[in-house]
Amino acid sequence: MLAKILKSGYLRHYPDQEIFQIKPFDDNKNCIDIPYRLLTNSDWGYLYEKHVGQYFENLGYVVDYNGLSKGFLDGGIDLIAKNEQHIYFIQCKYQKKNKLTKSKIENILYKGSNKISKMKNSRSDVFALVIPDKDTAFRKVKTKSNTLIQKYKYPMYDYFLSKNSTQSQIKLEIIEIPM
Repeated sequence: MLAKILKSGYLRHYPDQEIFQIKPFDDNKNCIDIPYRLLTNSDWGYLYEKHVGQYFENLGYVVDYNGLSKGFLDGGIDLIAKNEQHIYFIQCKYQKKNKLTKSKIENILYKGSNKISKMKNSRSDVFALVIPDKDTAFRKVKTKSNTLIQKYKYPMYDYFLSKNSTQSQIKLEIIEIPM
């Protein structure tokens, strides 16, 4: 139900009021308010997909909301953002509680590569894992340091990007887009 509503308008976020609002593309219809308290974990995921799609639209891309259209049958690609130069195949992960693990990353890569291999793409195209920020998406590990400044590593962040060497047709990226 939420996915259908999100496809009908422009998403606005009002964190101070703890609501999202959909401004319908049809100016004759009223805005729809969606309070945080009514949202499930999957609702947050759909809202994040819409937020990321609008981010790419604002950069001049034409966006196909694959995840909002097909739900869990999206084949591991939530959004397809295109411009004249290249295509971004995007998997959005809005992690509120659980961090991305090795098996989750392998699943993301497996499903995404299966879907992408069936589509026309070029070496300039990107398969992007989009997250709000490293700290909420990935477990961090302190590194040994002789300085007063704490430094951290993100092993699963590095693991995802290490798979660039095994991808011959498409580049992997992690993009942070806060919500």
